[in-house]
Amino acid sequence: MALTRDTTWANAGTGFDADTAAVGTGTVSSGNSWHLGGTWDGSSVLSTDPAPLIGPRAADGTLPPAPAFLVPRNGAAVGARF
Repeated sequence: MALTRDTTWANAGTGFDADTAAVGTGTVSSGNSWHLGGTWDGSSVLSTDPAPLIGPRAADGTLPPAPAFLVPRNGAAVGARF
């Protein structure tokens, strides 16, 4: 399993919670929001407004554009690309 460029935000629990016994020791994880370290809050990102993402999907199934949603202010290449 590869966890790459994922973002967790304002989750009530632990964000991503994978049972390592189920996914195995070959799991790789990189470029995710939890790799930033330090504080990860609303002031760390350009926008926390999910409104752009709840519009209709394009004909090919892609999400609507949301170029600022959860993009780190420091320019770090983590999280999903919209």
